[in-house]
Amino acid sequence: MSAEYGLMGAYRGKSRMSRTIKFATCSKYSHVSHIEAKVLDGRMVGPLWEIESVGGMGVCKVQYPGYNHTPGTRVDLFRLKQPLTDEQHEKLVKGLHAELGKKYDWWGIIGFLLRAKINDPAEWFCSELLHAKYGYAGLWIQERIASSKVSPERMVNSPLWDPAGYMIVGEGMRVYASDQI
Repeated sequence: MSAEYGLMGAYRGKSRMSRTIKFATCSKYSHVSHIEAKVLDGRMVGPLWEIESVGGMGVCKVQYPGYNHTPGTRVDLFRLKQPLTDEQHEKLVKGLHAELGKKYDWWGIIGFLLRAKINDPAEWFCSELLHAKYGYAGLWIQERIASSKVSPERMVNSPLWDPAGYMIVGEGMRVYASDQI
């Protein structure tokens, strides 16, 4: 599998919880995930799955992006400017898979929102999971910031990402042009 397949999905969630997260973080993003696919001719192709940490489910793997989200939700897609090496990619994927089944870090979310050091190291919220596992693979999306303090917005605002397009949950695997992110 080529390292060019990793994408980050940044969700502009519509649910009550998503709106709360966006308000509390002053962001248009409420959630991030790792999507294993690449964009080719306006469609997602290749091995296709998504790993994310979702409230009520914890860390899970689904067959297509947006499975756990409200239809109509916009998902901005980002690719790394410098693709991971095959070794980094393998380490990232193994690291993410090792967390499957772990609980959602509700205390971490509360600590994040209150700007307090409250989190459970055996549980994850979305951006905490991605930041830690990219770091495990040797790529710190945001340096000198604890994973439990990284919001979806901070993940997106890293200079390491380039826009790769966007999709709308419920519209299949169609990817729209990145110039509208």
